[in-house]
Parts: sequence; structure tokens; C-alpha cells
Amino acid sequence: MIRGYAAEVDLTHPAVEIVVSGAAAEGVRAKDAKIEAELIACDAWASREGLSLAVNANFFGWVRDGGGSVLGAEVIGLLVTDGEVVSGPRVTGEGPTKAGDPALVFDINGRASVRAVAGVSEDERETVWDAVAGVGASGAEPGTLLVEGGKPTGETARVDPEKRHPRTAAGVNKDGTRLILLVIDGRREGHSVGATLPEAASILVERGAWAGLNLDGGGSSSFWYDPTPGADGDEVKNRPSDGAFRPVAGLLGVKIRGRCGVVDGPGGDKPGGEKKE
Repeated sequence: MIRGYAAEVDLTHPAVEIVVSGAAAEGVRAKDAKIEAELIACDAWASREGLSLAVNANFFGWVRDGGGSVLGAEVIGLLVTDGEVVSGPRVTGEGPTKAGDPALVFDINGRASVRAVAGVSEDERETVWDAVAGVGASGAEPGTLLVEGGKPTGETARVDPEKRHPRTAAGVNKDGTRLILLVIDGRREGHSVGATLPEAASILVERGAWAGLNLDGGGSSSFWYDPTPGADGDEVKNRPSDGAFRPVAGLLGVKIRGRCGVVDGPGGDKPGGEKKE
């Protein structure tokens, strides 16, 4: 059985605001030059920021001290929040083969696209106002695009396309006005076995994605929907494979002023409903 959670966001609605988690505090960054982003669990971040919807995003690595204790996190790939580049893109290849990681990018007006970003100059800040990324091509390994031109491409995506894992993915429609977020639980016997990347890609296409990418999965996969931010007890959240939300570096959220902008998920009667297959 596969169980997952999905939400669709109307990016044209004036009540909708995209939020991306930011850099680690200066005191934390001072511990190690590799530390870039704040390390925080999805539920804690969403509650603190008053978000209606949040998922994990970027792949990342823990930065540890000599004794193995976690000091912070190093983001893998592009992470931009309100025009501030927290982590620059990884760039592979040279010359005509030069490419950045596939990224989910929002311009200053909130329109979305999925594309490779090899750099963000000052002149480009308004077109890359917020961004999260998957991991791109590395040697013979393909990138993380799940959907291209409305067609599923999960068979060639990263990571472990044919294996079942918890998954987090995102997609956008053709004109960039609709965002689709998907989290699939896994590694939990009797609850959900996880999904392959072709399966995740097919779900995005079924929901209208023209382009989509795979984000960090496994124990990092996190979904949080809160219809009434600030009130306890009515949240919709996934069941992470670790048993609790893992602190991660790189999160994507939606703040909804006036409770508008999110449309129904696969459960039918409210956003982020549970999908069973």
C-alpha cells in the first residue's frame, strides 16, 4: 500500500505567499565554514512561521564536530529565500555541458518554474526570488527531473528511481500559476511501502504538472498542513519513517492570509488529504 499527501496551491491568489527557510544564525555559522542553513524540523518551522502548508525540500549534509556531534547543516544545491542566496547552485560540466541542479524557482511575483539554475546574479534576483533544488547530473547519473513537458520521466531521475522510499516531490503547471506538492510515506510496514520515482512522477502528471522534480526523501520526507495556524489539534501531517519529523536544511512553505489559495488534495474534502493506493 502507498499512502501519501498532496496539496495544490493557486499562486495567482493574492493571499498566497511562498516561504523558504533561511540561513543558520550567525553564531551557528561561526562554528564551521560549511554550515549554511538553519537546521529545523518541518513542524517546528511551520508552527513558528505561522504557515498553512510546509514540506521538506533540499538534500543536505550534517556538519559535525570532531566528536561526531551535529553542529549544523550544509545545503546541497540552490536555496534562495526572499532574494537572499543561502546556498548557491551546484554546477556540473563545462562549456556547452555546464548545468546547474534542477530547481523549483519562484519569481518576485510568485510565479513558479522548474529549471536548471547555474548561477544567480544581482540582475536575476527578481526572477529567482525564492528557490529550492534537487540534485543534478553527476557523471553518469541523471538529474532529478520527474516531469518534463507534461510527460513523466521518473525512470531516469535520481535517487534510486526503481526502489521504494519515502518521497517528496514538487511540480508546476504549464504557466507556472499552480504549485503541486507531494509527500509519500514509506518504510512503515502496514502503513506505506513508499514509492518509486516513476510512481511519484505519474501522480504529479495526474494532478496537472507540466514540470516537476524530486526533492530530498527518506527520513527527511515531511508534510504539514494546518487549516488554522496557531490552533492546536487540527494539523494534517505525514508519518515520517523515523517516527518523528527530522530536522532538515531547506524547507518550502505557504503562508495563506485569510485562509485562501490552497485547493483540495487527494483526500477530497480538504487540502493535503491522504491518498491511498
